[in-house]
Amino acid sequence: MNPSGDAIATIHCEMAAKLNFACHQSAFAFLRELRIENNSTERLEDVRVTLSSNPAFLKEKSWTLDRIAPEGIRPITNRDIELDGAFLLELTDSLSGHAKITVEQNGAIIADHTTPVELLAYNEWGGAGYMPELLAAFSMPNDPAVDRILRDANLILRQAGKPDGIDGYKSGSRQRVWEITSAIYAAICNLGVTYAVPPASFERDGQKIRLPGRIISNKVATCLDTTMLFASVLEQAGLNPIIALPQEHAVAGVWLQPEELSTIVVDEAEILRKRIQLNELLLFETTLVTQSPAPPFSKAVKAAADFITPEKDDTFNSAIDIRRARAHRITPLGIQPDEASEAGTEVRVELKLEEAPVLPDFDEGLEEDDLPETPDDRLERWQRKLLDLSARNPLLNHRSTKSSLRLICPEPGQLEDKLADGARISIQSVPQPTSQVQDEELHFQRTGEVITQEYAREALEKKQVLVDLTPTELSRRAVSIYRKAQTALQEGGANTLYLGLGFLLWKRDEKDNRRFRAPLILVPVTLTRESVRSGVRMLAHDDEPRFNTTLLEMLRKDFRIDIRGFDNALPEDLSGVDVNGVWDKVRKAVKDAPGFEVVEDVVLGHFSFAKYLMWKDLVDRTEALRSSTIVKHLGRVNTNTSICGILQSSRL
Repeated sequence: MNPSGDAIATIHCEMAAKLNFACHQSAFAFLRELRIENNSTERLEDVRVTLSSNPAFLKEKSWTLDRIAPEGIRPITNRDIELDGAFLLELTDSLSGHAKITVEQNGAIIADHTTPVELLAYNEWGGAGYMPELLAAFSMPNDPAVDRILRDANLILRQAGKPDGIDGYKSGSRQRVWEITSAIYAAICNLGVTYAVPPASFERDGQKIRLPGRIISNKVATCLDTTMLFASVLEQAGLNPIIALPQEHAVAGVWLQPEELSTIVVDEAEILRKRIQLNELLLFETTLVTQSPAPPFSKAVKAAADFITPEKDDTFNSAIDIRRARAHRITPLGIQPDEASEAGTEVRVELKLEEAPVLPDFDEGLEEDDLPETPDDRLERWQRKLLDLSARNPLLNHRSTKSSLRLICPEPGQLEDKLADGARISIQSVPQPTSQVQDEELHFQRTGEVITQEYAREALEKKQVLVDLTPTELSRRAVSIYRKAQTALQEGGANTLYLGLGFLLWKRDEKDNRRFRAPLILVPVTLTRESVRSGVRMLAHDDEPRFNTTLLEMLRKDFRIDIRGFDNALPEDLSGVDVNGVWDKVRKAVKDAPGFEVVEDVVLGHFSFAKYLMWKDLVDRTEALRSSTIVKHLGRVNTNTSICGILQSSRL
């Protein structure tokens, strides 16, 4: 903002203090705000506003304002500024520049304002204080040096008698992810890199970053250099890395199962601690690779934990999730010729692979307390096994997979009404991903595409729902969902495809940091596609909508929360299920339960009630089973197969 005194106009503006090549690659807003204020009591007409720079790191841009009301302020919403990518790419050292805004009327300048801008080198990051999310651009999975490290990790795994495939999360085992990361750690240790002291406060103000090829060639690296090297290799290995920035330091991390942070950047170390305690996230100290001899990987893991203790929360800067950043279109820097590695072909295996600790597989279920072995308790155990009240049950813990679609629907009740009236709802891709980019308004100015609640409402009026997928991915996933539904119908004789309206977020107890998602209203649907070009349409199935009865029983048995009126037919409004009424009743029932919350998400996915029907049969026929001679002779029974046998035998 500039103080213009008695000037006719005042310029109110905010610009980025730093720019680098990564800004050019991403939807990074250089011009954050621009408003022109008319200080006079007369209307200003035909006003021309111009933005220029010196040196020319951006393309000059002008705006013409027809009029500005007396003593009024005119905002300029078109802030799409074209940076000179070639200029920023060629910068080997930072230099000072400035951007200038001038306001003219009839050829005369009536206001001007100059803002200094620091132009960073191609391989220079501006720090967490200016551009934390752009650190992800310095993760370079396609650098040739990364493949050399993965080759060495492959050899280390093979020599340890382990499977040598670097296959990301395909194993379904957190222990295997730990093993792959440990092999990568050993491979980087064996490079013989030495430590370089970083500049003071680099995590806040930024520094130049040595890219993978340069590290291998020169054998020198700071903590941020080694951390970004690990991020590059882990990303190329198909894993999801994160970067944590405690005070004056940097450590690397990797998700032990395919997850990510809720945003690109978080500034609370507590979030990382909770995930580490759940064996979902692994942080490790990267500078230990510069020691000789290098300590084992487990020591690096323990060392990293010291940087995010509760006592150091006040000094923690931020953590950046690389996979989330990629979803926000923050792409890796291009590789310049002078950054390419000249690594030789020699492979030295000095640090051996460390055995991974015992870790659970992905999506560990909740453990049930052992029940006493009385006849009534055995019956209770049978019932619980049939109902499956663990987190393995999608009816209690739904996860987004390729066999489900999350719909963008601001009016779920209206969607259900249309389905109840027999409408065929078309499923369409949105023009651009709904994930928040660096500047959503700027992205809209560049592409003309943005996902808003109003746009989704208009689509629903046209009997359309939106999905945050490309048309190709939507078509592929829809076909997969359709085939799975047809297979279930042919093999089991029951429809398993439902539209989940609303979800209950819940947790087992206050000490458990995990929150699960259980669908509330389940509307049976089918998918149709008349041709490849016609797209996918959704229509109501012949079965009736139902509430998630498994959730009802879990709430009754485990939390003493009894929600009545949903076991059979759901309450209706004029055109079908009273969706909002059902949600409100659930909200009232769980309002005093810590960690419980209703969210209005809409998901198309597969849910099976087969075990619930068997459970209900077992409950309804309890007295008959107790008097059955077959049950008396079975003794201990603790498998679903045996339960099925009981039910079948009792009908004879």
